[in-house]
Amino acid sequence: MKQGFTIKWRLRVVVVLQLALLLFLVVGYVINNSLTKKVFLEKEVIADEMNSIRVFTVQIKDYLGGRVSYDNLVKDAREGLSIIDNDDILTRELTNVWKMISEVNDLNKNNVNLEDKMMRLLDESISKSNQFINQVSQALASESQRRNVTTLERSVITGANDNNNSGYKIEVLYKDLKSDFNKLGELNQFLERAIQQAVDDAERLKNTQFADLPASALNVNREVKNLVNQYAQNTAKINTLENELNEKTTILYEVLAQKDKESNVAMQSRFQNTLVGLILSLLFISLIIVSITFSLSRNVNKNISALLKNLDKLKNGILTIISPTP
Repeated sequence: MKQGFTIKWRLRVVVVLQLALLLFLVVGYVINNSLTKKVFLEKEVIADEMNSIRVFTVQIKDYLGGRVSYDNLVKDAREGLSIIDNDDILTRELTNVWKMISEVNDLNKNNVNLEDKMMRLLDESISKSNQFINQVSQALASESQRRNVTTLERSVITGANDNNNSGYKIEVLYKDLKSDFNKLGELNQFLERAIQQAVDDAERLKNTQFADLPASALNVNREVKNLVNQYAQNTAKINTLENELNEKTTILYEVLAQKDKESNVAMQSRFQNTLVGLILSLLFISLIIVSITFSLSRNVNKNISALLKNLDKLKNGILTIISPTP
């Protein structure tokens, strides 16, 4: 009974270990499948985040190019960036990006105000010159009033006309400046000449009834030059911020690329650790099964050999029996 029980017990152990081996294979498959799904999910999330940064970069360029308003940028971009995880580095970089965009918006608003003030000054100066030109022209056109127009008035009308042309030229140069910042030097040079001309006219008409005309033109030209310089300073800051924004959006993309790389390394490490653990477990169970099987095989062979010897002895009339190996 003891011997049979021993063999039966060993056989059951082999069966149990084989079932354990099968269970390990199933568990390994489940773990591998779970890791694979997790990898694909993380990959999908990172891909969506990288795509949102690409879209955000395009939206920033559209805003800087004047194709999208600041309010629409904030609305669309924040909605698109909402899928990004609360990563410390990304949060810090995005905060810096929004801060720079806000600065650009403030500078653009300030430039709009400067432009409005500049155009209003130029329009008022041109209107004042036109008023004088029309008044004198009507007098010259009238036969009864023509002789009352003084030589001074005739010379002043030339200066007023020059002031008109100067105002229109400044407006044209300013529009050129908005599309090409390199035009700043040309505009400043023209303003310097206009200011000098107004200084000369003011000196020439000093102590006359028309002294306020060149004085007014001089004040306008000086104020316009000051406004242009403020506009130029703001635009230079905007250009600097645009370059920094390009760098920041590149950094954002690089951070996500690094995050994707680190995710790949982590997933590869998990796969390797799981695979190594599974292989070692399978090897350990297999060695136990082989060991037990070898032991059973050896015992069975010894018992069969003992049985055959006992049969031979019985055949020869010898009653001494060889005990089987347990």
